[in-house]
Amino acid sequence: SHSVFFVIDNSVSCFNASTFTHSFQTIFSLLYPLSKIDIPSLNIIITSNENPIILCSEKPTMSALDDNSPLWVSLFYHLSRPHSVSSCLYKALMSAYQIKVQQKTESSVLFVITDGFYNYIDRNEFNGIFNAFKAMNTIPITIGIGLNPFFINLMTDKAIWSQNPRNIWLSILFLYGKE
Repeated sequence: SHSVFFVIDNSVSCFNASTFTHSFQTIFSLLYPLSKIDIPSLNIIITSNENPIILCSEKPTMSALDDNSPLWVSLFYHLSRPHSVSSCLYKALMSAYQIKVQQKTESSVLFVITDGFYNYIDRNEFNGIFNAFKAMNTIPITIGIGLNPFFINLMTDKAIWSQNPRNIWLSILFLYGKE
């Protein structure tokens, strides 16, 4: 079986008056198509000022992302309240890692949704976690949001940003050579 992880950087640099619409549309464009695919394990983790918010853990995509699912309201609620601390992504990635360690899934994809605006030391810490995910047959992919996602390509081997969020899945397919 397979699993998919979404770790969302809910910092002010990713979600503010200038970026909210694009950032939310990017996340929606990533999540909504998964409601039509039966993936047994969906995990959504959002950064916050203190501990990460685990919005969804080990839920099948078709039920978790159903049109009437309370997850959509909760997601919008949390994303409309970004935090000012930019160093919370590490904790959220560690939460995803702890969930993955306990899974018996064959393969996974980890989508890290961020603007990538982190310093060299932070990126090295993330790199350690990404390598641990790779060792567990999990592919990390950075999805760019925010005004200036130019550093996403420094975070993971595979990184995507699309000015038009509706094209995000085409970009992912292109990454895998299936366009």
